[in-house]
Amino acid sequence: MVVLARRAVSSVIAEALLIIVGVSLAATLASVVLSRVSVLQSRLVSISADAVQALSERLTYVYALYDEPNERFIIYIKNVGRYPVYPIEEFTVFFGDTSHASYYVLSTNPSPKCGCWSYEEYGTSNGVIEPGELVAFYVYNASVVRAPYYFKLVTARGSSLEVTFAP
Repeated sequence: MVVLARRAVSSVIAEALLIIVGVSLAATLASVVLSRVSVLQSRLVSISADAVQALSERLTYVYALYDEPNERFIIYIKNVGRYPVYPIEEFTVFFGDTSHASYYVLSTNPSPKCGCWSYEEYGTSNGVIEPGELVAFYVYNASVVRAPYYFKLVTARGSSLEVTFAP
């Protein structure tokens, strides 16, 4: 009888230990899963906020001209949206005529016929086009381009603005 009682107590202790270990493992697993879900949730919130901002980028063409003394085209663009558009340094610019446009690189020290572009902000010079801010894009064409001219600007988030103009 004593042996049966000991076996019964041993079984109860073993079951209790198994239950404690099981609950501990479940709690550990739950905390790991919840922390991963939290990280995933914060990433999704960040991605959706970026997507909303990208969809809300609203740049519009204002005016363009050829600056003959400096041998460059000047294209004025304004942010008519509610969000800032940035960074300007990561924008992509294409320029040419309506039958052929070329990729132009940003230059901090442009010169005539360099096949490059630069910009000037009419507001706070911080590399960001704030809502309501006007920016002049200076395009230094590398070859002869005939009117009508074609200008395409692609922002860092992928929004684009295409303009055909003739001075």
